[in-house]
Amino acid sequence: MNEAAAYGGIMTGGAIQNNTGHRGAAVNIYSDDRDKRAIFTLEDDGLITRNTGISANGNEFVEDNAAFHMIGGTVSANKASKGGGICIVDSALQRGTAEYGTEFLMDGGVISGNRAGTGGGIYSFANGSFLRSGKIINNTATYSGGGLYSEGKALMVTALPIYIIP
Repeated sequence: MNEAAAYGGIMTGGAIQNNTGHRGAAVNIYSDDRDKRAIFTLEDDGLITRNTGISANGNEFVEDNAAFHMIGGTVSANKASKGGGICIVDSALQRGTAEYGTEFLMDGGVISGNRAGTGGGIYSFANGSFLRSGKIINNTATYSGGGLYSEGKALMVTALPIYIIP
């Protein structure tokens, strides 16, 4: 994990639903400041559902010096062109420069019923995607990666049980 100062929030209950937007219709977790890391944690009964990305990427969009920790909760019935449920992008990695260390950690919870062109449940263009436990089920992609799609150098499945069912 990046050692920069951390800023962000924790969602333990309630719902973020029925939103429409570009680059994070429900949640945008972003920092381009290498000294200030944006972190969002979803746990317990938090629900992110029925959101629509209108142009490109994900309903939970994690970019650059940012991290999304999914310890519990549910991300379901969202749609976007890339990462219907969650989209993780390290723009420095895309450019071939020093990486930000963009991170997604799934340590529980459910990602289900999301739709996208690529990466129905999860789209990752980062080297910091770690799947340790949880369920990725019943997601749909028109082109590639119904459950998940990874373009980075590494996608770490580090422990069981993790269930990926497209």
